[in-house]
Amino acid sequence: MMKKLFFALAVCCGLLTACKPGNEPTQDPTLPTISRDFDATVQWFGVAVKQSHPLIQQAWNADADPAEFNLLLVSEDKSRISQIKPDGTSKEWKKADWSDEIQSQVGQMNSFAFAYVDGRYYTLIWCNFTMLDQMAEVLRAEGRTYTDKDIFFDLLILFYHESFHQFVQSPRKDWGKSSEAYNRDQTYPMEYEPRIYRKLALIALKNAWEDESKKAACYARAKYWTAKYEKSYPQEAAGIKSTDIDEATAEYFARYIVHNAFPESVPLLYDIDTYNLGRDLDAESYMSSVAVQLLHREGRMTEAIGAFKSQMMTPINVLLKDVEVPANYDESQDAQDSIRIRQATEKISGEESPYVQPVAQMVKKHQEGNNIYLGMMEENGAYTSSQGTYSLRDIPGYFCVVNYEVSCSTYELKQQTILVSSGHDLALIADMSHLVLENEQQAYDAISPIPSVTITKTATLTAVNGEDKVTIKQLPVFVMIGKDKYGNTYVLCDFKYNL
Repeated sequence: MMKKLFFALAVCCGLLTACKPGNEPTQDPTLPTISRDFDATVQWFGVAVKQSHPLIQQAWNADADPAEFNLLLVSEDKSRISQIKPDGTSKEWKKADWSDEIQSQVGQMNSFAFAYVDGRYYTLIWCNFTMLDQMAEVLRAEGRTYTDKDIFFDLLILFYHESFHQFVQSPRKDWGKSSEAYNRDQTYPMEYEPRIYRKLALIALKNAWEDESKKAACYARAKYWTAKYEKSYPQEAAGIKSTDIDEATAEYFARYIVHNAFPESVPLLYDIDTYNLGRDLDAESYMSSVAVQLLHREGRMTEAIGAFKSQMMTPINVLLKDVEVPANYDESQDAQDSIRIRQATEKISGEESPYVQPVAQMVKKHQEGNNIYLGMMEENGAYTSSQGTYSLRDIPGYFCVVNYEVSCSTYELKQQTILVSSGHDLALIADMSHLVLENEQQAYDAISPIPSVTITKTATLTAVNGEDKVTIKQLPVFVMIGKDKYGNTYVLCDFKYNL
């Protein structure tokens, strides 16, 4: 089941350093001039890595081995790879010498990938400026700027963030996995109260960071709202716990390193105010990195790392475990912040939001029936979602993925909003033209009172790239025809036996 989808750069880091209007960043004097030419990009990253790498073990303990943080920079057209070494030197890998694993990872990567070659770990970062420019257009529409400087530093943050996931949060380093329910999907339709409770706690921690003299009151405020959230929404709190731990620590790690290497160019904290007040559930996990920054400032990282590795406690719970909340806490003191959060949430995640409208439209299509499902079942497929996934309260057993992309060796689908059935690994594609079956009528004639029937067919997948539709190739498949309880007809194409 592909419930856990990779985050595209737009969600991971791309919205983090975007500047406010009138705050255009200047060139960092310690770095080469920024240029999208690949050779110049390699030069910039060489100097940036050389200045950042020495801070790895200052940010964490010996589990963060600098020798495992090796960067492979991939050109936009995926024709060139350059290794950036910790000392800042670089070495281009000739395409003729790429291993099978490297070729596979490069071919399917959407923003980053990992490889193990000749006994060494690597993180591949794709300089996909076309994708980043599209993201910049969205930011400009929201009144913010996103420059090439932001792009380059976000790619650097992405390198350290994703490398931390891969090389530190690893069973090899005794990093555990939560035994509790795991779900980082935002609930649709939106419930406002849990978003307000979580962000009130985060605002309090940000205030504690900015003014240590108010730490006691801010910690009490954060503890009150965190406890109310966990009591009021225990299922969501249990489901997001692992994500809180994993994403908050990875974001802390990456930002600590890059900020301390370039303090004038990269903020230490993930933005909590402004735009991000309206972001959804798992964005709050990244924001929770403020708690890890506070733990580091207080000299409590040894204690905290043990709790994180065992998945015992979230960063906020570790930070606040000994904090006492005054009896009869006065919630009215937080009324103005509550209003700000609700307004921001309505703008970003409300029914009229451009981010949520595709979910509402897809749910409506599904409830009306007569849509078609296409199974995405090839191994080693690369999946990503630029806006995340949504659990559907009104349609149990399904979740919706916005701006979904899938890239495999045999086909590629771009920018689709889909429903996925939790029970069948089926992705709902609203346009039936994406799948053409030979003797299609015969297949539909096979539908009977029996819930489903399996027949052998040859299917032709029609990939969508922008406005162009291109037939990739014909595949012999097992096609299962059936209907779900809502009356939707689905076609499950199982490729795994025939590739």
